Order: sequence, then structure tokens, then C-alpha cells
Amino acid sequence: MIIKTEKHPHYTLLGVTRKIDLYNTGDLKTALEIAVAQSRGRIIINLGQAGYIDSTGIGALLKALSECKKQRGNLVISSPAPSILKVFELTRLTNFFLVCPNDETAAEHFLSEQ
Repeated sequence: MIIKTEKHPHYTLLGVTRKIDLYNTGDLKTALEIAVAQSRGRIIINLGQAGYIDSTGIGALLKALSECKKQRGNLVISSPAPSILKVFELTRLTNFFLVCPNDETAAEHFLSEQ
């Protein structure tokens, strides 16, 4: 897995490439913890190039979402790959996460809060 981090004035954008599974979720957890601390809990995670997520990856996202909410922020999912979107829909994670079709729409969520 490759995680690309971009800091913006109102949020941090994480782009994840390749699959998110038991073997690399630790890297994702670390990147999310850093992003939560640096962005006051305002994170966009682009999953367009991820392609696969297992329960450990979902757990990491839920934990990060909880930490973001504690700081009155949010964790927004952007551009999910079709397979990941299906997992989110089947598990009803779309009830917890804001899912946006692209980074620009996700960013509008944070910019409208200003």
C-alpha cells in the first residue's frame, strides 16, 4: 500500500493506492493518526486506487472517524473504487461516513464550515 498525504489549509487529503488489509493496516493507522493530529480532525481519504479493503482497514477508518468527531471534524471518503463502495453500502458504513464522488466535492464539505 502507498499512502500519499497532501496538507491543505482546511483539511488533510490522504490518497491510498493498492489494497488495505491485515498486512498493511498498521501503515494506514499511523498515517491517519498523524493526519488527525495535524488537521484538527478534518480528513479526506481518497480510496479510488485502493481496490480492496478488509475488516481491519474498516476498523482503522472507524477509529479515525471517531477521533475526528472528538475534535469536531470528520473523515470523508472520496472517490471510492467500485468494490470498496459496494463494501461500504453492504455494511451500511455509508450511514457513518460521508462518501463523495471526488476530492473537490469532499473538500467543499470542509470549506462550507468556514
